[in-house]
Amino acid sequence: MVPIPTSMAHVWMSIFDCLEEIHKMVEVVRHDKEVSLNYMKVYEREQIIREQGEQIGEARGIKLGEACSNIRTIRNMKDTIDKEKIAPITGMDKDFVEKTLALLKEYPDESDKQLAIRMIP
Repeated sequence: MVPIPTSMAHVWMSIFDCLEEIHKMVEVVRHDKEVSLNYMKVYEREQIIREQGEQIGEARGIKLGEACSNIRTIRNMKDTIDKEKIAPITGMDKDFVEKTLALLKEYPDESDKQLAIRMIP
């Protein structure tokens, strides 16, 4: 074993003492019921916010997916079927079909997803 110089031993002892003090403070806070209660409240709030965000994201994803599918259908039908007949044939909302046709005309090179993003806020 290599002997540690005296000055180095003092440094290590000082570091150890600091760590020991920090550990004592952490233990006091950890066992403080008010701190634990506040932590749990914050944790619960964060969980609720995360879950709400997931629900909003999931709902938006479903809307975008449905819109992409409908846009694809309209894109495929627009050149072969009279535009006024697309909504009755597909059962889609007339305003949605008209808006989609307008966007397809304005942005012919955009993907279905890009058009859906323009339509779904």
